Amino acid sequence: MTDIFKAATISTPRLRLEPFAIHHAPVLNAINNEPQVMKFLSKSTAESIETTLENIKRVRERWERLGYSWWAIVDRDTDAVIGAACV
Repeated sequence: MTDIFKAATISTPRLRLEPFAIHHAPVLNAINNEPQVMKFLSKSTAESIETTLENIKRVRERWERLGYSWWAIVDRDTDAVIGAACV
């Protein structure tokens, strides 16, 4: 494994963007199952935790291969995941 996961972390005074990791799965799964999010991601079909874990694995493989992919957005004051972004 490369150090891309460490090198790809971006910090601002309020936020930290870090590549998706397994420990993000519960929160990302909850976000992906919010009705307002589901209508854009899954046509209102609930996402299982297994699907979230598969998605994280795929995203991490993209980080390794391409050097970019999805970030978890973390509030630096609380260390809580508050969203996700692919920039």
